[in-house]
Amino acid sequence: MQEPYRPAPSSRATDERLQFLGIDAEECRRLRALGPELERARESFVEGFYAHLMRFEDTAGFLRDPEVLERLKVKQGEYFNALTCGSYGQDYVTDRLRVGTVHQQIGLEPRWYIGAYCGYLCGLLPRLRLQDGGFFEACRALLRVVFYDMGWALETYSQARRHDLASIQEPAVELQLLEAEQPARAPKLADIEAETQRLVEQLELGTPDLGAREAFLGLSPQDSANLELCANQLGSRLEKRVRTWARALEASLPETQRSVHNPRFSSQALEFFQRLFAGRSEASVLPSRVRLGVLVQRLGWELWRVVAAMARFLEGVLEDLCETSGLDAPALFCSVLKVACLDLGLIIDAAISTSEQPLRALKDFATSVVESVPSGLLLLDHDLRVISANASGARLIERSLPELAGMPLAEVLPVPRIIELARRVQVTRTPQPNLFFDVTLGTRKRLFRATISPLSTDPGVQSPAQLLVVLEDLSEVERLQTAVLESERRFENLVEGLDAIVCEADAHAMRCLFVNDRAVDILGYSKALWHGDGFFFGIIHPADRARIRGLFSGALPDYQRYECRLMSADGRTFWFQSSTRVVRDILGQPKTLRSIHTDVTALKAAEAAVAEAHKKLRGEQAKLVQAEKLSSIGMLAAGVAHEINNPLSGVLGCVKALRAGKVPKVRQDEYFTTVLDGLERMQRTVKGLLDFARRRPTSIMALDAHEAVVASLRLIEPSTRRKRVQVECQLKPGGLILHADRAEVIQALVNLLLNAVYAVGDEGRITVSAQHDPPLAAICVQDDGPGIPERNLARICDPFFTTKPEGHGTGLGLTVTLSIARAHGGRLEFANVETGGAMARLFIPVSRRKPDVRDPARR
Repeated sequence: MQEPYRPAPSSRATDERLQFLGIDAEECRRLRALGPELERARESFVEGFYAHLMRFEDTAGFLRDPEVLERLKVKQGEYFNALTCGSYGQDYVTDRLRVGTVHQQIGLEPRWYIGAYCGYLCGLLPRLRLQDGGFFEACRALLRVVFYDMGWALETYSQARRHDLASIQEPAVELQLLEAEQPARAPKLADIEAETQRLVEQLELGTPDLGAREAFLGLSPQDSANLELCANQLGSRLEKRVRTWARALEASLPETQRSVHNPRFSSQALEFFQRLFAGRSEASVLPSRVRLGVLVQRLGWELWRVVAAMARFLEGVLEDLCETSGLDAPALFCSVLKVACLDLGLIIDAAISTSEQPLRALKDFATSVVESVPSGLLLLDHDLRVISANASGARLIERSLPELAGMPLAEVLPVPRIIELARRVQVTRTPQPNLFFDVTLGTRKRLFRATISPLSTDPGVQSPAQLLVVLEDLSEVERLQTAVLESERRFENLVEGLDAIVCEADAHAMRCLFVNDRAVDILGYSKALWHGDGFFFGIIHPADRARIRGLFSGALPDYQRYECRLMSADGRTFWFQSSTRVVRDILGQPKTLRSIHTDVTALKAAEAAVAEAHKKLRGEQAKLVQAEKLSSIGMLAAGVAHEINNPLSGVLGCVKALRAGKVPKVRQDEYFTTVLDGLERMQRTVKGLLDFARRRPTSIMALDAHEAVVASLRLIEPSTRRKRVQVECQLKPGGLILHADRAEVIQALVNLLLNAVYAVGDEGRITVSAQHDPPLAAICVQDDGPGIPERNLARICDPFFTTKPEGHGTGLGLTVTLSIARAHGGRLEFANVETGGAMARLFIPVSRRKPDVRDPARR
């Protein structure tokens, strides 16, 4: 068992710290004089102090027990009186050291009792104002003794933490030897700065909650205003004070540490203390404080000296504030004190964490090594009882770790010969390796090999841990060997049973190391040929060879999929779908290539046949679409003839009148205009019909749905005019952009519109609108006709199904419209409307692009 850390201050250390802080006989006299004045405030002060601690969860957690709380209040009162006792030697310090040790043991972090010391001072300063004169001297004396106590407590906390971490004997001894060698070398400032930056980047401090720390210290907006006022009032005196402080600090350091001083040190110190009075934020404060804490540890400064240096600086600020007229020195100094203690806590946290890093890393590494060892490890004391064991040891002897603690070795391993040899090792300090024995654990007999070693070969070394027993379960080894052989046999059966070529090749020479029997069956080459140099690349089809070589040159990815053709021994060509995985050595370099080649020759042939069939199907579908166009043109023919005949009659009449000279000159322009209008109307009609009938390759583009609807309505206009059908288009230009082929969409719309015209009869009404159903949009054609019989809704798109009289339709219009919708990734739906009539909805994908106005198809 490890002994707890017990600090023992020396007289020399006590004198050095008192001298550095300036606590001399005069200061002791002044502090004793303060005692009676502060005694009257002791009870109220202690109550207020603990009331503040109870406000915060982290500190209140240690004060839940009322009896403990009352006992602490009594101790706090005793400490309150001790502050002004005027005697601060070893007896006083020993009591203060117990505080740091207790704080460390209960887990109270330094920042809390730094804040507590700050609370002491901030609570006592207003009481010092009531005295007649001598405020500065009284405040300075109290400041010095409080920071004197803080330095002892912090350093003891740090040493106790390091003592607890150094719980592994030999690594800890090595670390202590390394630390003992460090002071012999005077570090250079450049080396320390580089090392400091590296440690700051590695230090795992997390992100301290500055808000919680500021709340505990009582920092408020008024304190920020006070700090700004201090900075403005002190001005250049602050810079002078910091430079004087830096020189005094350097003079107090050991000779080996003074060599790091240069002008930059003073400038960094000035920058640090000026930040005390600047605006504060976590982003600006934390890095500089962490960096200073790491630098403190790397320079070897003791924590008490850092605390004392802060106290000396605060003395100077206090003196400057007292000498500047018109200032409320106590209030301003309390604000400075709070922010100084906040920064001091950040610095101390970083310094302690940095100093603990090597020990923590060492302990974590040793623990991980012990727990990762597959052998069982038992640590025995003088009486051959188990002190500790690793998880493997507990598993091997079928006990839990709590059960093993304190158990005699004779119960753990009931083998008399092993007990006898363990006692012999304890006396002779000579290891006993390779001890084979059988023992029954649980319900089965096990074979073990053991090694018993002393932890130290020096009989004079007294330690709780005496012997280390290493156990190996040979029956487990035998079982594992059998399992490996069985696994290899299963793997071999699996590989040989695959309907694919499985091979392994050297990643550098590309020579085959293994190939399964299926490779011989598929390609006809013997295994002896497969193992030859360059064989695999030699059987790759010449057209694929350069591509495959490129895949396996340069840096190899861990996994590749590819297709290639291999030539068989009888000259045939096979297609293979291949996948190759790289196996790397311990340095990460490619070692072997493991590949599986699946024969996909039949699949390739099937894909080619499907592609050819699909090509033919698209051709037949195009013919069907074109045939339906011609059918639609036939249905439009009568209306088109009427559309052409009316303006043609007007044109002929005008031409005859002009030729006969019957038109007065003043009206000739009017007749010519009528002729041109009639001819242009006939041209538009014929052009629209020709565009509709013309066969074009599919061209998917961004299409304005309004433009497509208008073009479709223009084509059926003769039919709607003849039957006096009203058509309303509710789409707006640019309101809906489709991703589709213009000609096919117009053909689909014409088919739907002609069906609607036929359904409504004379003087009916048709409405064209749009609906959104992302990622599709629907163009809706609704009529006020009789609707679709329910029995026909499911068959309406079947080929050659029609309800029109013979000669009025082919029964393919809606079939073609459905195929157009599906080819675009859409759909076609029909439904009856409650108010009467039917609605057809053509769903087409929506485009994110704008239509190209230069597209000739849209002109």
